[in-house]
Amino acid sequence: MPQGKLVAVTSSAQGAGRSTLLKLMGHCQYPTIGHWFVPVHLRVLHISSSPMFMRLGLWENLTMGDPNADEDRIRGILRELRMHKSLDELGARACAGKVPGIHWDSTQWYRKLSETELAKVHLARALIANPEVLVLQRPLAHYSVVSGTRGAMLGAIAHHVRNRGMCLPPELRSRRRPRTCFFAPESEREASVADIVLEIQDDGSIIATSRDDGEDIDFID
Repeated sequence: MPQGKLVAVTSSAQGAGRSTLLKLMGHCQYPTIGHWFVPVHLRVLHISSSPMFMRLGLWENLTMGDPNADEDRIRGILRELRMHKSLDELGARACAGKVPGIHWDSTQWYRKLSETELAKVHLARALIANPEVLVLQRPLAHYSVVSGTRGAMLGAIAHHVRNRGMCLPPELRSRRRPRTCFFAPESEREASVADIVLEIQDDGSIIATSRDDGEDIDFID
């Protein structure tokens, strides 16, 4: 599989094994037959479809506790994902820390955010981590098509691949390693944005089609 591609994983029927394949790609499960090899110098991050958080503050969840996290880049990613409530929460936290006598319960932030906003936090955390290989289980399932939110999130994922990291200097793109993203789309229209589509057949075989030329490519028997 070439690096630097946006790859949609689809299936011809429900229960065909799409989630299992993504777990194999994300090293959450291991094959009993055959191999799935990723070069050891590439970081792989698997993101579940259901948001999960640590019992820490919003900032700590976004940065995974990294003390060297780039605050400007992180806020830029939140703005790109239209995470206004999260930005407000981070602003309130910063203000509380500067006012004597104000207690800020950093663990209650998730009670103030909607399910859609929490799903964005889940996605933003992955984009902030910026792995070379990102595996997303149904990352668009929580967003509305009508409001345009789902399209915006898909655009952000595509930008992560194209720019080799989100909210990083485009002029330095050639110096960064390619970013590859495997994701499970909700529709054929969303899959059409991908560079490569992997379609799992009823018999367990996989047909890989490159959108660059519209032809099937030899990937898995």
